[in-house]
Amino acid sequence: MTEPTIFENLEKQAGSNINMYLAVERTRMASERTLFSLIRTGFTIAGGGVLITNILAGDNWVTWLTALFSAIFVTVGFAFILVALHRYHQVVAKIEKHDGIDPIPSRLISTLVVLLQLTFVFVLVVFFLE
Repeated sequence: MTEPTIFENLEKQAGSNINMYLAVERTRMASERTLFSLIRTGFTIAGGGVLITNILAGDNWVTWLTALFSAIFVTVGFAFILVALHRYHQVVAKIEKHDGIDPIPSRLISTLVVLLQLTFVFVLVVFFLE
């Protein structure tokens, strides 16, 4: 007896409509790629705030002004990430309503991203307190 092929397994999972199953999988993977790219962009913006802090602090700028510039960039970056997470949860909810499977637990992604944001804020606070 031979092992079933990938397409035979898909037929079992998707029933008779393989095209619909594959379309849902493509949508799911596209939403994950979009989420991760938006998270990367948000952390890049927030990292730009830290870079501005390092550059301006070295040029003897006013401390509160340096902190303000940094805080604006970090806030915008984190807001970007939170909006991306919210949008991802909306898309996953629509997909789950359709076929009930979530490939990467969205709560796990949200928890890890929030922990990363808190770590980032902690590092900034320690930097300014030095």
